[in-house]
Amino acid sequence: MYNKYYTRKLLERGYVLAGSQGENSLAASALGIPLPTPQTMSLDRSR
Repeated sequence: MYNKYYTRKLLERGYVLAGSQGENSLAASALGIPLPTPQTMSLDRSR
């Protein structure tokens, strides 16, 4: 539970998943978050 919360907070702060597309999809599903797309990632970085 702690790792799930901690990882979600890191992603909210701008960290990105660094695995393959399949690994990232599984991780996002396990965390209950939408899988970031290149479009949403570029929008997040412009803040």
